[in-house]
Parts: sequence; C-alpha cells; structure tokens
Amino acid sequence: MAVRELRIRTVLAALTGVVAWSGLAAFIPLSLAVPILCATMSPRRHRVSVALAYYTAALWPVIAVGIELYGLPAVPFLLVLVGVAASMLAACWLLPGTVLPMVAAAVPPIGIIGVANPLTSAGILFPGTSWIGLIATALIPFGVARCPACTVPTVLAVALTLNGLARTPQPPPAGWRGVDTHFGDIRNKKNLAAEFRSAEWIQQVARSSDEQVLVFPELSVTRWTPATEAFWQPTLAPLGEDNRTLILGAGLPISGGQDYRNVLIAVPFRLSTETAFVEQSIPLPWVMWNPIAVKDRVPLNLWGRRTIEVAGQRAAALICYEQLILWPVFTAVSERPTVLVAISNAVWTKGTPIPAVQGSAVWAWTRLFDIPAISAVNQ
Repeated sequence: MAVRELRIRTVLAALTGVVAWSGLAAFIPLSLAVPILCATMSPRRHRVSVALAYYTAALWPVIAVGIELYGLPAVPFLLVLVGVAASMLAACWLLPGTVLPMVAAAVPPIGIIGVANPLTSAGILFPGTSWIGLIATALIPFGVARCPACTVPTVLAVALTLNGLARTPQPPPAGWRGVDTHFGDIRNKKNLAAEFRSAEWIQQVARSSDEQVLVFPELSVTRWTPATEAFWQPTLAPLGEDNRTLILGAGLPISGGQDYRNVLIAVPFRLSTETAFVEQSIPLPWVMWNPIAVKDRVPLNLWGRRTIEVAGQRAAALICYEQLILWPVFTAVSERPTVLVAISNAVWTKGTPIPAVQGSAVWAWTRLFDIPAISAVNQ
C-alpha cells in the first residue's frame, strides 16, 4: 500500500474515532468505517496503524478525566496510559479478517478495555433483532470488502426498514423511576458530611415518593455495612411494609482489607441474602480495578451473576464503565433480563462526551435486544 493512501486511511480512522464517539447515537455506526478500511489492507501492520489512530482518537476523553482526577502533572502518564490501551486494542487487528478483531476486542482479556467497539452499531442499525443483528453487524465490513455493490444497498435497505418498523423504546416498568443526583464526589474523605447529607436526601425522597422502585446512582452509599443498614432502618422498615424497594449503587467492603465490591444493591434486605446485590463485573481499569494498588481496589467479576429479582422484574445491572464495553452487556443479556438498570457516577467526566456516549450505548443495546432501561446518574 502506498504511503499516501495509508496516511489518508489513518486520518480518516482518527476522525471516525472522534465523531463516532462524540455522544450522538446516530453517529455510532460510523465506527464501522474502520474495519471496512482495514478489511482490504495488507500487510497487517498497516491495519494496526489505522486501528491505532481510531482508538487513540476515541480515547481522548481519558486525558480530560485524568487531569480532573490527578491534575496537569499527570498528563505524561495519561498519554502513556491511552497509548498502551489503544495499542492493545489495535493489536487485535493482527488477527485475520474483520470479525475476529472486533470479537477479540469485546471479550476478555482485551475486552476489559474494549471501548469504542463498532459492534455497538448493531442496535442503531438493526433494532429488535437481538443476537442475529449483532452477527449481521459483525459481517458488514467483510461484505463491503468482498462486494460493496451488493452489501451497501442491502444493509441500508434492511436498516431503514427495521428502523421504520421499530417501536419506541419500551418505557421502564410501571412504578419504577430513576433519580439523578447532584452530590458531587461524596467519597472525598475531607468532606465526611457530604455522604451523610446525600443519605438523608435519598431517604427523604424515598419517604415522599409513591413509586414502587426507586433507582439511585453508582456509589450513592460508599460503604454498605451493618452499621449503615441500622442508620437507614427508620426508612427501610416502612418501605418494606409497603412492598417498596430502593436500588442503590454502593460499595460492599471486602473483609480483611480496604478493598470493596462495586454493586447495585436492593434494599430493604438482609446482608446475608445472596440475591441482594449484583456486583460490577468490570470496574474502571486503573482507577478502580488496579491489581498493583494497596487499597480501595475493586476486583474483577467476569463470570458473576448479572441480574437480581426486584418487584417481579429481572433487573440487569450496567454500572458506569460497563456501559462503554461489550462483555458486561453480553453476560447480562444472556440471563434474559426484563429491565436494564444503568447507574453511573459522572462527577469526573463533566465537560467530556463520556456521559452522552454511555447513554447512547445503553440506548443502542436496549433497542437491539428490545429491553427497557432505567438510568440514574450522579453529577
């Protein structure tokens, strides 16, 4: 391949990474341009170069979030972090074909960092088609490379037909409501009163609401312990008598250290009840899942249960970062949920497209699998 053509494809891939993951759901299918660009390229190192430009551009918000977390002195480290992540994802394109690289970037181990996967386009292009639509999306780049004159009109015709026939996304179950909050960073140990105020606010909302199920964001309670349950008991007891439930994002301490599990938890409940919570399967790498840290680590839970029974519904959890990658979605949907509960803490992502991308991705998956979703975000 001529150097000039390689440069053009690399620039196009970078632009695709920025635009496709800008937060507008309609732009996500543009990400399929990258496997299409890679499909006809050889040698494979050129495919890697194009994919590297795409992933690096898609990951640019990580720099902004890292600066918010760690300050400007962390920029060199953040650049290395983005470079390593993008390189690992791009390395998938050393595999033959176009399907295998996208699948390799979706499943562990690479799938742990598998953001910006073009397979997310399935819900935009083929709503209501479930796994068949996912497979069809994976085959589009192969088809375009082999016979564009046949594949492009066929995909457009099918996508337009399905979108024309698609019903409006199902509303959440009756009596369910997600509550967005503006608590800021309640984990700040220099402001211990912040979590107390947030807990009081949540309980006040719960007591004044008539909803059967209220959903609150990720880590609304930083650590749920027997002492926490006792503090909440004046609110929980009446809720239990009325058959009402709170769904909270919380941290469950891991005995023997300062680590915790990031969970979606349904209260009132007893801590000994196994079905009381759903654990996050893939916490945010480095910030939460960090094997070399000494405290506040959150473990991987790749094969854990993904659904919880709440008020007659099978609720599947997508906790924050999980909304950006595919493995948690695949494992959750495989358990046949009747509602997706998407909770997140967006405090550190203000001013970036990440919250909008999360919302768009969740919307795409609910359309693909025809499952209603309910969300709650802390800002």
